[in-house]
Amino acid sequence: EKSNISRALRQLEERLGEILCVRGPKGFDLTDFGRSVHSAAIMLGDALEVARSEMMRARNAVTGVVRIGMPDNCLSNEECFVTDVLRDYMAQMPEVEMHLHIMSSELLREALEERRIHLAINSLRLMPQRYENEILFKEHFRLYAKADRTTGVPHLAQLRSRGFSLVLREDEFLADDWSASLDWLRNRKIYASGLEAVATLMDSGPFAGFLPTHYFRQLQGDRAFHEVGGASELSYDFPFYLTYERDRPRAYPVTSLIQRFLRHP
Repeated sequence: EKSNISRALRQLEERLGEILCVRGPKGFDLTDFGRSVHSAAIMLGDALEVARSEMMRARNAVTGVVRIGMPDNCLSNEECFVTDVLRDYMAQMPEVEMHLHIMSSELLREALEERRIHLAINSLRLMPQRYENEILFKEHFRLYAKADRTTGVPHLAQLRSRGFSLVLREDEFLADDWSASLDWLRNRKIYASGLEAVATLMDSGPFAGFLPTHYFRQLQGDRAFHEVGGASELSYDFPFYLTYERDRPRAYPVTSLIQRFLRHP
């Protein structure tokens, strides 16, 4: 199979008269010309998708493909209405092929940039010059820690004396207006990738970490996590956006789904 791909690639390069990619230590890397061809191919694919969609609509049929990306651990958030929108959308447009991808925030950004997905539901607000970022819902974060069997739930003022460190997600930051409260933790921060990693470290050692309230409620039955006393002022809300490229051609199924998200009460 690899030899067939390499042969087809060489034939395409001969037809175009330029090198499309070079082999590197991690596989193939696109040349500048290759990236231009790739971008043009995506634009052509978008145009064909729009044309096909319009021709089917002229026959009173709605078909096509919609690709959405979103992070994990959203389903338990009572403010997240994604499933409500998708349920109604797929019931009314059964011929549309739906692809839902679960990715990290960084991978969602890359997928949008490379046009591998049409829409992203993401906690990162991307460049407004290129993307629309519409707030859909929020996550509410609180500071939690595991209760010790002997000393119980720690208070914010006790974290230092009890040897706690702070777990932060890699895309999380200490806001300037309250970071002074945790100034002593500046050199005692541990970074984790994703909520599951934060909770795992909290469960395995003297770590405090910020978790969404809906995710905390999921863990309550199995883990002795509790909100840190005296830390209510450190709580914060994090918006989730519906993000899509402003100038990308969109077929009717994609446009219709965007409208449904934005019209949801």
